[in-house]
Amino acid sequence: MSAYHSPLQKPSPLWRDFYAILSTCNRCRELARLRKWAAKKHLDIPLRLYTNRLGDEEKRLLRYRLEHPQLSAFAYVLHVFAGLLFPAPRFMTKGSAQVYRVGYAG
Repeated sequence: MSAYHSPLQKPSPLWRDFYAILSTCNRCRELARLRKWAAKKHLDIPLRLYTNRLGDEEKRLLRYRLEHPQLSAFAYVLHVFAGLLFPAPRFMTKGSAQVYRVGYAG
């Protein structure tokens, strides 16, 4: 008798996991910048929102680190290297925080 395999249990390709980890690293960096900006401007509600979202992203990154330790280490090294090659702009672009609003359907 053959075993039943659900399509939901299919392992995802490594490149998809790598891209997800790299995207999470980028979101963490961007949320940290937005959090720093909100603290500088004394905006309490956006600061709390960015802090909560940053915590969520860090939890997601921890889960990736537990599931794929070598892949997440490689993605982090690539993330740091890309940050050195392409540093963040000095000023925030208009609409950069819109993605993190509640109910945004992009």
